[in-house]
Amino acid sequence: MGTLEIDLIHPDVSVPRNTLDWLTETFGAHDFGPPLITRTELPTGPAVRIRQGFASDGASPCSLGVLLETLTYGVLPTGADSAVVFLMSWTVPGIADDMEEAAAGMVKTLSVAF
Repeated sequence: MGTLEIDLIHPDVSVPRNTLDWLTETFGAHDFGPPLITRTELPTGPAVRIRQGFASDGASPCSLGVLLETLTYGVLPTGADSAVVFLMSWTVPGIADDMEEAAAGMVKTLSVAF
């Protein structure tokens, strides 16, 4: 099973300016070692790609936790002050390559209108 979330982050008092560094610091975690971080350019604008895993709680307090794998793109759309965060996550082992390929295809088609 996979989940796709897309969020829009507007600048405010706590984050007066969205940057790729801020997106990396905010959405990167070190649960299972450092995240794999790549800067890239998408048709929408500059972006940071963050690939990582998280320890997720099990179905019940007695059960073992599961590995939640995630792929996040933080995008700074050209001409906009806001950032777009694209997060894909999954818990099924062995589908990482397919999920990464699907995410890469989707973010290339991302468009933003303000």
